[in-house]
Amino acid sequence: MILLLADVEELKASASGPAEGLVIESHLEKGRGPVAHLLVEGGTLRANDFVVAGGAYAKARVIETTSGEKLAEAKPSTPIVIMGFKTLPEFGDEFHVVASEKLARASAEATASDKHRSQSRQDLGSSELIGLINRKNRLNQLNVLLKADVQGSLTSVSDSLKALNTEEVAVRVVGASVGQVTANDLALAKSSGAIVYGFNVEIAANNRRLAARDKIPVRIYKIIYELIDDAKAELSKLLSPEIIETEQGRLNIKAVFKTTKSEIICGGEVTKGKLVAPARARVMHGDKQLAEVEVINLKRGPQDTKEVLEGEMCGVELATSAKLNLSEGDRLEVFTRETAERQL
Repeated sequence: MILLLADVEELKASASGPAEGLVIESHLEKGRGPVAHLLVEGGTLRANDFVVAGGAYAKARVIETTSGEKLAEAKPSTPIVIMGFKTLPEFGDEFHVVASEKLARASAEATASDKHRSQSRQDLGSSELIGLINRKNRLNQLNVLLKADVQGSLTSVSDSLKALNTEEVAVRVVGASVGQVTANDLALAKSSGAIVYGFNVEIAANNRRLAARDKIPVRIYKIIYELIDDAKAELSKLLSPEIIETEQGRLNIKAVFKTTKSEIICGGEVTKGKLVAPARARVMHGDKQLAEVEVINLKRGPQDTKEVLEGEMCGVELATSAKLNLSEGDRLEVFTRETAERQL
């Protein structure tokens, strides 16, 4: 219906005036430098126009189609390729044409400065701010350095990694750029303790040897989901382990035979489950926990035993960290405590 209406009403973008549109891709190309794919949405882009795209600018000396055919000008709805940018424009940046290189430079610098201030405010208000406010509960951070073949892929990988952040763990991108992994990238990764993640890029043999020598993890992927899964596994290692407690049995204390600063000998009846030694136990007085102790020995009559079942009477030897006054009617709750790795 949209196409039909546009055809019937003859709705067309204006080709008059300076060109404007969107950056749909950008990357570094060997022998050509920064290369940007643009989509003209209005006006006409002509050869030698000065183009500003976000914080980058260029003189469009050569305009090409995506298949490599040279153009003198590009009208609305035309996807084109231009070179000559000083830095890579970002995926999704809007571009426009200005009258001179001086205006192009000033406009790009102003936009770059605004982006830097905006990013600084956003970073300070994100997960890092939680760590600054509450240093005792600082986030565990995974430092990563990202490399990708094109700007669009770099943005996608970075956004996908940041989506993994939780209140406990977060990805910190210490560097991100387009192109193959370089010695400078490895130096930054080494100084920051970062993992180098590459997407559709290469690493030269000498740099691979350098990474191996300095024990810098470099992981190259061609499928983005595999890269994200790897980062997720690394983040999972930073999570605090889950503590799992399992109750094994309860003892109702009938008598206390000996109490010292570090030892208690008492006796009673197992009212639930079974008692085992060695084990951890809570000393309960009603609903109040008095202490946590260690069961170091059990006796059934005069004989030592490793376990006592529900309904049986036994003697219990406890190790304590401080003197503890037990009384008849208190109870022991014996349990096991294990830790388990958590996953994102």
